[in-house]
Amino acid sequence: MGINRATLIEQLHRLETDLGQQLYHRASSAGRRQRPIALGTTLLNLVVQPDIQALRETRARLPRISA
Repeated sequence: MGINRATLIEQLHRLETDLGQQLYHRASSAGRRQRPIALGTTLLNLVVQPDIQALRETRARLPRISA
């Protein structure tokens, strides 16, 4: 992806904060796999093969974050 792991983790955390939703399951113990949760997988698939209408529909289902 052309970025280091720390930058990727920071950007993922920032995206989760912006969306108000967790996108990635972080393992609590060594040896457990880390993986995207269902919403994270859905968004990842939409980014890999963008479908603008599907992105809009997914975004519309997310709760609104008040400032």
